[in-house]
Amino acid sequence: MLIAIFLGVVSLVVLVAAFLASKRWHWGSVLALVAFYFASVAFLILAAQTLNARNSLQKQVVDTDKRLNAELEGIDALESGTRVASVVRRLAGQINVADDATELASVGRMAHELRLKSRARGRVWRNAEPAGEVDLATGQVRVSFPASAPKTSNPDDPDAEPAAAEDTSAATARLDLEPESVVYLFEQGNANQQQYLGEFVVKEVDNEGRTALLLPLGQLAEDDYAADRLINSQGPWIVYESMPADSPNLFAGLSEKQLRKLLPESTVQEYLRDGTPAEADDDPERREPLDADGQPIPPGSETEPVSFRYRRLVRDYAFLLADSEQLYAELTALQSSARVEVERLREALAGAEKLSEFRKAQIEATRSDLVAVERDRDAIETHLNRLNEQLAQAETLLETTLQENAALAAQIASARGPMTPVVSPALDVDAL
Repeated sequence: MLIAIFLGVVSLVVLVAAFLASKRWHWGSVLALVAFYFASVAFLILAAQTLNARNSLQKQVVDTDKRLNAELEGIDALESGTRVASVVRRLAGQINVADDATELASVGRMAHELRLKSRARGRVWRNAEPAGEVDLATGQVRVSFPASAPKTSNPDDPDAEPAAAEDTSAATARLDLEPESVVYLFEQGNANQQQYLGEFVVKEVDNEGRTALLLPLGQLAEDDYAADRLINSQGPWIVYESMPADSPNLFAGLSEKQLRKLLPESTVQEYLRDGTPAEADDDPERREPLDADGQPIPPGSETEPVSFRYRRLVRDYAFLLADSEQLYAELTALQSSARVEVERLREALAGAEKLSEFRKAQIEATRSDLVAVERDRDAIETHLNRLNEQLAQAETLLETTLQENAALAAQIASARGPMTPVVSPALDVDAL
């Protein structure tokens, strides 16, 4: 402000001096002097502004250089890892780092760990949708996989809406599924809605269109409940390349509210108790022995346990589901065999009932014949009795007649007298 006032006063003095000098000098000389003065003032003003701009830009360069060095230091820390506390604290506000972290692993190391975990878990596609109706005859269904990155829930706030997150386990450009590969299908939702829909084989793949035709591996043909569950499911679905594996530390660090949000009520209690002091009546397999320092005692060690910690059962879901399906197949086979036996028994029972009806008819016919036979028997017995009576009368009559004949013969003999037999000498008795 003072410089502007000073320049204004000087300019006024120069103009007055030029006016007075014009009475003695040539007007061209006066005009040249005034022009030189104002050109000099303009040069000084521009030079001052240039110097000011240069100082400001130099300060910005210094600040930018500091920020660049800090960013380069952060990039180097992300790429190579660091243990510098100030760098870790500064990066904690930019990436997901624990508040009490003292070390930051390198991107290569974390990528290696992620690859190991992804290799063990396999790829996962969330928010998959049925692209058509389920074939009622075969159970096959065409599934559409989302082109955007899958959704992940915020473990710090189970009630929050899922936010988009980068998924390194599933490609977003191509589907990269192989025909004849096996995938596992789950319903996506809360703990009470996530149902296992079955094991499917990939029959057709459109990697560019991100669709695949999935065919169930036979279990739906024998399980009407599983078939109805798939038919009635509207999605979204979660597709796993490998069956999800359980881990002792899978839910470590989650609060009770988060666990109840993620797990069904029937099993959440054992997850809440995991890592807490064991009780005396707990299953011995769930009681983990601890030494005086609170460290687990390995099996076979001679160290006497000081306390026990409750450890939940770690489940091998692939084995359990395969075993359940095998058991279900065996029970289904037994049921089918029992049904066949029941049908055979029913047929045998129907034949036996028909035979029983036939035998009953035979019995009724035999009873009719028996009545006729008994009637004939009674007639025969009556006739026999009559014949016996007649025979007895004939025998009595014969006996009487013989006695009378004997008496009559005796009378005739006594009337004639004794009789002497005459023997002829010519008669040869021996020859007779």
